[in-house]
Amino acid sequence: MSSNSDRLSISRRIPAPARRIFAIVADPRGHVRIDGSRMLLAAPDAEPLQGVGDTFEIEMDREPLGDLPLGKYKVVNTVTSFVRDVEVAWTPQAVGKRSVGHVWGYRLEAIGDMETDATCYCDWSAIPQECRKRLSWPVVPARMLERSLENLERIAAQPEIYKAWCAIEVGACRGVNTAFNTALASALSRCVCSGLGSWNRQRIPTPTQPRPRSVPQRHNQPQEPQAN
Repeated sequence: MSSNSDRLSISRRIPAPARRIFAIVADPRGHVRIDGSRMLLAAPDAEPLQGVGDTFEIEMDREPLGDLPLGKYKVVNTVTSFVRDVEVAWTPQAVGKRSVGHVWGYRLEAIGDMETDATCYCDWSAIPQECRKRLSWPVVPARMLERSLENLERIAAQPEIYKAWCAIEVGACRGVNTAFNTALASALSRCVCSGLGSWNRQRIPTPTQPRPRSVPQRHNQPQEPQAN
């Protein structure tokens, strides 16, 4: 862990290729899956990020931090840095409000074909002094970022779990049977907490009657509301 007055960085060496790790951290659904703070609830209509300027919404819950009575809310995140298999970063802002200027990101350094140093960081150097006085920075403590990296390793370093995660995201894009998607996601969530042994004990149903394939849309394009 490294920290100064404007930045907190947590690193972990993960036995997985950088491209596999990047596929997770460059997907908003991956952010939700590995979140160690339990603040991230969902990434509706999410797609893998493609470059600087992409935007994505995250449904949040402030309750796990216990610092402000915000309850559940949404943030819109704008990608500020994107280097494939190396780095992705974004700045969040509450819906209808301006960003205060802090940046979240992941940076990857490939050590070999199957080993990567993954760093999760928060940088608040661009936040005005008057905003810094309102909250203690970083808002999310180091132990929660460490937990996120642990969850990231559990998915990326174990091929069976990583394939399951990919299956969920492909299913989300192609409209695979909802019951199958839900059961698979539930099993994967338990595995992220307890490791591969739990995955091997899961019983996953076979998908049936898939819905018609839908066409993914970019984050920065308006989307039509869908009926539940």
